[in-house]
Amino acid sequence: MYSLISATTVGPLCKPGVSAENCTTAMVKTTESTQKPTLKVSPCSPEMSNYCINGQCLYHEEADEHYCQCERGYLGLRCAHSELSTQPPNEEYLALIIFLTSMLLIVAVMAVFFALKWYKLKKSVQSVQKYKEVNTQHI
Repeated sequence: MYSLISATTVGPLCKPGVSAENCTTAMVKTTESTQKPTLKVSPCSPEMSNYCINGQCLYHEEADEHYCQCERGYLGLRCAHSELSTQPPNEEYLALIIFLTSMLLIVAVMAVFFALKWYKLKKSVQSVQKYKEVNTQHI
């Protein structure tokens, strides 16, 4: 996609016979173009072939600098850092997570239910045993 390039000039707004010190300045747009700016880029020299770790070494002639065009998934000055994947999980993986989470929730509810039932049963058995131990004979 080409960007819009415009040239702007700054010039004084003076009436004839007024000194430049008492004038205001205005920015005037002179030209507009949709041409892509050209950059002189070439492959790096053979001694710089290992400059980029995970990418292609390029030489920017106007800036007199080497830079790296990183492979997909890498970033950094010399393409040494890998990007973290931010892809959303696929539908099967999401369905598996929902299924396993619901199963874990059901097991937890059942464990609480049976623990409460066991506690109540144990409590009722203890109360029955207390009644059996009481002697009902008269002295």
